[in-house]
Amino acid sequence: MHFNINFRFLFYTLVIIFCYENTFSQSDTIYLDEEDKQVSKYVFYKKEKSSIYDGVRYSTDSLVLEALELNYVYAKMLPISQSHLFKFLSSNYKIDTTKTIIIHYTFTLKHPKDYPRTTPIYSFDTLSNTYKLLKNHNAGNLDLFLGVSRHMHAQNYRAILMGYKQCLRYHKKNQETTSIVHLFAKNEGFPVNDKGLKWYSDENLFVRKFFNKPKRSFNIVIIQPNGEFYVQYGYSKYDYATLILKEKWGTHIREFMHEMKYLNEI
Repeated sequence: MHFNINFRFLFYTLVIIFCYENTFSQSDTIYLDEEDKQVSKYVFYKKEKSSIYDGVRYSTDSLVLEALELNYVYAKMLPISQSHLFKFLSSNYKIDTTKTIIIHYTFTLKHPKDYPRTTPIYSFDTLSNTYKLLKNHNAGNLDLFLGVSRHMHAQNYRAILMGYKQCLRYHKKNQETTSIVHLFAKNEGFPVNDKGLKWYSDENLFVRKFFNKPKRSFNIVIIQPNGEFYVQYGYSKYDYATLILKEKWGTHIREFMHEMKYLNEI
């Protein structure tokens, strides 16, 4: 799970205080949807148990707040939005927008010395609480892509370099049909152009602002030439290899739309 814990805690603390002072007794739990609107316990857990949603829990001495978050979403951008985005990607990163565009996004690239020496793995329960710290893994055992399961690798510098090179090799076989770019929002001393690396700054945070949800950051974006897109904010039930397959694209969209329709039939 990737989020700014201080900001989120402050935000939800204020919500809890407001709701408590205006509505609730000490024994109440507040349930919010992904737009921070109050929902029933039934609605919350119906959505939280689906693959599309995840949940987070915050608490004070007197109240508990549980909030829904999107794990991933399929949608189609408006033509004018698509035009602006494609022009930005083409002019800044030489992306061929006639191909499937894949964006791997990292909010902060740190100085090599600031990464951990080992690579512990944190596992989370369904409400984003850490419940287990697995043994350290070496770089060769790391998952190629983060954010696609209910665990998180605290990568070291060597693992990041290895993962990047693996990513390039993996996508080289699909270069006729896909264009991939690695973007970052903030660089705290990472050598983005060393050793054949090509991480690019997200100019004016354009891509981040385009796809981010409030209080929820993305790590993978896949965009089709027709404007359909997939954004991953957390866990995804789909294997990465199937996400980028055009043969599976239509099936995944139909599954997503069908599940969303069911979840909203309350």
